[in-house]
Amino acid sequence: MRAPPGRGRVRMPLSIDVVSDVVCPWCFIGKRRLAAALELYAQERPEAPLPQVTWRPFQLNPQLDEAGMPRAEYVQRKFGRSGAEVYARVAQVGRSVGIDFAFERIARQPNTLLAHALIALAAEHGRQEEIVEALFRAYFLEGRDLTAAAVLTEVALGSGLPATAVEACLANPGSARAHGGRGCAGARARCPGRAVLHLQPPVCRVRRARAGDPAAGDAAGRACGGGVQLSTVPRAGRAEPRARGRVPRPAS
Repeated sequence: MRAPPGRGRVRMPLSIDVVSDVVCPWCFIGKRRLAAALELYAQERPEAPLPQVTWRPFQLNPQLDEAGMPRAEYVQRKFGRSGAEVYARVAQVGRSVGIDFAFERIARQPNTLLAHALIALAAEHGRQEEIVEALFRAYFLEGRDLTAAAVLTEVALGSGLPATAVEACLANPGSARAHGGRGCAGARARCPGRAVLHLQPPVCRVRRARAGDPAAGDAAGRACGGGVQLSTVPRAGRAEPRARGRVPRPAS
């Protein structure tokens, strides 16, 4: 007799790539929705391995100086008089997923290259979830300056990264650029053979889409070996336009 379909197969973990920036409020919201989606996935497929989530770099404002710029000036340039209204809408959505955004505490809009370098470093030590969460909280809840080496060091050490590795990462700008470039070829790229998961607000559900290989589109329904790229930025109502960002490139 032939074994029932699926029986005897080795299930490989679902691989999810999250392309985001730690100063994008929609990415913080998307992280909460992703967590809820993964919880739902575990409930509906208790026999499947837990999905593997990897955080990839995307710079919302790559043109910023390494020291960043005053937040008030940044908001004025980007949104003009509508800044307060834009962030009020974001704050409302944030509260729906348990995030109490404190935009008024943010004094500086940072260049996030060093933050992405630390996130890449964290991948080598299995601490990406911890440092990404810590960076989001430091910026959006505490208003901390992510261009300050002391702040980044504190966040990294608190996330479980070794002090020597953190010091070396922050002290070498060339190394930071190389780490920051370890992402996808494009933040909005659609790679053949990779499924694409969208977390659509306001319902925390995973919708499948086909990308290249038709079999990859069913990745959310069954564990498979293909990777998954996740967009955490909603299509409408976003406070941070996608077009102005880019994936950091390795130093030449």
